[in-house]
Amino acid sequence: MALPSVILAALTAIPMLTDLRRLQGRLRYWSGALRHRSTLQRMAQLRSDFYQQFWQEAAADLGAELESPGYGFLRLRLGNTHTVVRGANVMLDDHVTLEMAGNKAFTHQLLMAGDLPVPRHVAYRLGELKAVHELLEETGRIVVKPAGGCGGRGITADITEHGQLLEASCAAHAFGDSLLAEEQIAGDSYRMLYLDDQLIDAVHRGPPTVVGDGRHSLSALVQLENRRRLAAPPFTALSPLMLDPSARYFLNRAGKSLRQRPAEGEIIAIKSAVNQNASRDNRSVLGALHPSYLQLGRRISRQLPIRLLGLDVIVRRIDQPLSAATGVINELNTTPAFHHHELIANREQRVRVGSRVLAALLDGGLCGERSLA
Repeated sequence: MALPSVILAALTAIPMLTDLRRLQGRLRYWSGALRHRSTLQRMAQLRSDFYQQFWQEAAADLGAELESPGYGFLRLRLGNTHTVVRGANVMLDDHVTLEMAGNKAFTHQLLMAGDLPVPRHVAYRLGELKAVHELLEETGRIVVKPAGGCGGRGITADITEHGQLLEASCAAHAFGDSLLAEEQIAGDSYRMLYLDDQLIDAVHRGPPTVVGDGRHSLSALVQLENRRRLAAPPFTALSPLMLDPSARYFLNRAGKSLRQRPAEGEIIAIKSAVNQNASRDNRSVLGALHPSYLQLGRRISRQLPIRLLGLDVIVRRIDQPLSAATGVINELNTTPAFHHHELIANREQRVRVGSRVLAALLDGGLCGERSLA
């Protein structure tokens, strides 16, 4: 028997609704980006300036030469050996490894197969929210993000209400069809950097903050913070601090309003997602790690395998071994941003990761012992 025309019309409309939601997410993202277009453009230049200085210092440490052929690329040469970098992108891991590690759902699967703790999660598409609603119901608080690597963009944290899921999913969908919802784990965020199985640095990454002056509202303090960031050097952050849904949900949960005026010296966290924080929010903690983290990175690096690994964990105690009771592995990064290790509050404990990475790049020469003439 033929389906009633109203049911056929509804079934036909499902793909159209998905396309509409995708468009909605992209419009929201790009409308926000257009409002901050000037800031984003200046931040992009700031990032380029930072990495120019970063690689110049690394080259000086090794006695190498740095050339700028253009198009955002830098060539570093030591004798007849040379390599090419672009920002934090280097010639250490092949493109299959990069794509594999960039798929968050797939890396969760690999880590679980190795009995390593990851957040409870659901991989889904925009029209498939039922399982995500169930995850929120079971856990109480979740994070929604693109399943592919997007440099921290499209992430919405502190989702506690079912009505927030569509907005968060649309924001993530602006960066790809595959989405990931994860249980939001209580604890602190840490980035550990491994090179050829060896741990070279670890940084505690706190939530992005502003400091009250007794006069300005939270909203105005965020604007002032972005102006300070753009006034570099000295560099303090390479991303703008955005008052996005993550910020709204986090502040509402904390009972705070963008109109309130924090007291002078009062430090206020703006969101729990750490990707937009600044140097005052980060600290090197290499000496505080439990020794098991040396073996953890080595195990993951050899299992996948990955030469340059940025391992993100969320844990309650970094001086205890990682387990399901103490925390989770949040992400694997095969193009880890080096500025996390440079822009820290305790600069006296900074590890010169650029020199270590450049030495590996030039050891034997990724581009070989060939003439550059």
